Amino acid sequence: MVVIWNLLFIADFIGFFKQGQQGSPLGLGVTSALVFVLAICILLLTTPLLQNLFLKPGRSLADIRHLVYFLMFICGFMLLTIFVLP
Repeated sequence: MVVIWNLLFIADFIGFFKQGQQGSPLGLGVTSALVFVLAICILLLTTPLLQNLFLKPGRSLADIRHLVYFLMFICGFMLLTIFVLP
């Protein structure tokens, strides 16, 4: 998950610096990374298969539920600011 997140961010920033720093570095890659993390958080809350994949044996979703909600809030807020602010 972290590798995909970083690759999507880096894709936008490499293009931004190659173009001579015109415009905003927050493009499709950053937006895709935020949507990816938001989707993973939602699926983690709803899908037992993904919970088994992400959590250590003996752990439950209750152990990380607050962190997942916090990540959803941060990603949602960042997406909102990307789409609302010019």
